[in-house]
Amino acid sequence: MVCTNALVTGDVVIADVDGVVVVPAEPAAEVAAAARTCADNEEGKRKRSGAGELGLDVYSNPQGSGTSTRQLLGRTCKARGPRS
Repeated sequence: MVCTNALVTGDVVIADVDGVVVVPAEPAAEVAAAARTCADNEEGKRKRSGAGELGLDVYSNPQGSGTSTRQLLGRTCKARGPRS
């Protein structure tokens, strides 16, 4: 394959609708494992969002950290009392 006028041999070329990346052959297995971890993480976030969890909790509050954003907001609203 020729990529930007440079012959690419032995490297791994990955392409999708978002673009193209060339990964050197040597760390290709490590890169693939890291990519799988990222994809699994994103799938987990999609499932949590689909189940109705708030985006703040999905993306900011690590799973299992204890208090959800909904719980924190509920406490804050109760402490302030009704708005007039």
